[in-house]
Formats: sequence, C-alpha cells, structure tokens
Amino acid sequence: MFKIPKKGEGPGECKRPDYYYFNGERIYVYSWIPPKILEYDIHGKYIKEQKVPSSTFVYIECIDNRIFGIRDEIRYSKFIHKQGIFETTYTLYEISPDFRKKEKILDIPVEHYIKKAHWWRRTGFAFVPYKHYLFSLHTAEYQVDKINLRSGRIEKVFKRPYERIKSEKRGSVQDIYNPVPKNLLPPLADYKWDINWIQIVKDTLWVFTSTTKEKMRLIDVFDMEGNYIDYFYLQFPENNEDRGLTNSMITDEGFFYFREENKDTGFLSIGKYKIKDD
Repeated sequence: MFKIPKKGEGPGECKRPDYYYFNGERIYVYSWIPPKILEYDIHGKYIKEQKVPSSTFVYIECIDNRIFGIRDEIRYSKFIHKQGIFETTYTLYEISPDFRKKEKILDIPVEHYIKKAHWWRRTGFAFVPYKHYLFSLHTAEYQVDKINLRSGRIEKVFKRPYERIKSEKRGSVQDIYNPVPKNLLPPLADYKWDINWIQIVKDTLWVFTSTTKEKMRLIDVFDMEGNYIDYFYLQFPENNEDRGLTNSMITDEGFFYFREENKDTGFLSIGKYKIKDD
C-alpha cells in the first residue's frame, strides 16, 4: 500500500530508521541517522519532520498518549571499558514530543558480557504495552515485570517454578550498533533463556518458554494480575522456513505474524498463520 520512509537525508528521507510508533491517526518514524522524527498520516502521506538530539534507544512506544523510550546505558557508563559479565542498566524514560527532554522513570537491570567496548546481552528481552502498563522481559530466568507507567513503579512480577534447560549453543545477542569481529565471542551460557518472547492476547499474557516437546513450544498463560491460568503446546507448520519469535505478534482474532527465512534461499518474509483451537 505504501513504503515509508525514503532513503536519503532530505524531507521525508533518512538513512537509518530505528523505530516507529502510532499516536492517534499519525505514524512517527524515529531516525537515528540523521537524528529526526518523521510524521506521516495513516495512509503513509508525509506531513512534516523535526530534528531531534542524537540518541540510541532500544525501544520507543506511545502508550497512554505519552512517549516512552528505553536506552541502553552501557555506552554512557564506566562499564564500556570493563571486561567480564556485569549487570548494567537500561533506563526507561518519558520523552517530550519534540524529543528535547526526557524524564527518567526507572532503571531496568540487564546482564551483559562486555569486552573491548563490545557487549552481548545474556538475557531474554521484550517490552509489550497494555493500556497504561508495560510488560518487561529482561532476565535469563523466568520473570516478567508489569510496570505501571502512571506511577513509575513495578506493580507485579510474574513468576512460576521452572526447570531450566541446559544450553546447547551460544544464545547471546550482540548490540546491533557494535559490529563485532568474528573471532570475538562471549562465553557460553550455562542455560537457555527461560522465556523467549511475551505477547498480550485477549487480556492475557502469553509467555513463550524455551521448553519444547516433539517440535512444539510450551506457552504459559497468565491473567493481567499475574495469576497462572493454563498452558498449551503450540505447533508450528513444518515447511522450509526458519522462523523467529522475536518481534512476533498475535491478534485477538488468533492470527500469528512472525519473520520467516527460507532455509535454501535466505529470502525473508512475514508469515501469517491462524492459531487453531483444539
């Protein structure tokens, strides 16, 4: 239907778009290079743009008519010059519409392996908005935080006893802004991340665990107050596609969207599937 933005540095253009978010009937694209916010209508028509201070966010979203951003603080801290495994912070900010001001809400601890000013996150990582809340996955163990954005506090921590799974390969994710030489690798983690992804579906929280059975994925279901409701195993179609749960999306109607990569050609696409009720 339309593609935004165009590549370049002029009006309606950028070289490195980082995030986009909706606010009413407007689409906003946050550009890292050059640093600016581009505004479009819901049909993709370019309206205007404004220059903003340069910064690096790992998450931006408009929630409850307010703009929130999460920034990895390693590059701004003493940790960037250290080597080893450290618990560093991502900081949640409320950002003014012109991105000139940001107010700190809270710090989110995240474990990293750091070496030679490069770093790898050693935890699961996801943020999902719901009304005036933000659900946060930021640990390698079984834990999801429910952040009340109006009070600026963690209102509830979702947990359950979980048998951890031994790691079979390196499960770390490197920082996308720091390309790392191939011979520079983090140490092997002892266990897989307990949770791979989280998603809100019909006023429930779905937790995609690392537990599998006969190529099926174990999904835990909680209500919005943190009460464990049930579980089920989700079986993906067997075809020639590799798919990742990260940044996947499920609608209340049961349609599941996620990134797919063809095993033979490497062609990337967005898959749309319907979850069947058994």
